[in-house]
Amino acid sequence: MAGVSDKKLGSLTAEAANRVKEIESKMEQMKKQQQTIINADMDKQRKQRTHRLIQKGSLDEQFYGNEDSPEKYGRLLKLMFGDVNFLNFLKQCRARIDTEDQKASTTAPETPANTSPARKASPMPDDILDTLGCHNID
Repeated sequence: MAGVSDKKLGSLTAEAANRVKEIESKMEQMKKQQQTIINADMDKQRKQRTHRLIQKGSLDEQFYGNEDSPEKYGRLLKLMFGDVNFLNFLKQCRARIDTEDQKASTTAPETPANTSPARKASPMPDDILDTLGCHNID
């Protein structure tokens, strides 16, 4: 322990020396509790990150598929995110989603009518599909 030296303890009364040792023991326990709290928080953050990665990977697989190797997919992402037009497109999409979220949080949710669409609805809005140049692709 990095507490009071034995030499200094020797000059104290037995009662004072015992109190000092008790306090040092409690300090050591508190340091262990502190490290336990830090470790638990780091573990919680790691698990949250892992959960987010799994969710994002699942969405990616749902919309893109999983035919490519991780290396090939990494190259694809590098090309996509290196393209200024694609980055601008992403900014527009994020802004649109933020606007939709703000509108949704200020209005009551609507109940959709029980109608069946003539064709499977696209997961992307029409204007985004037009921007990508793939609106009429099935």
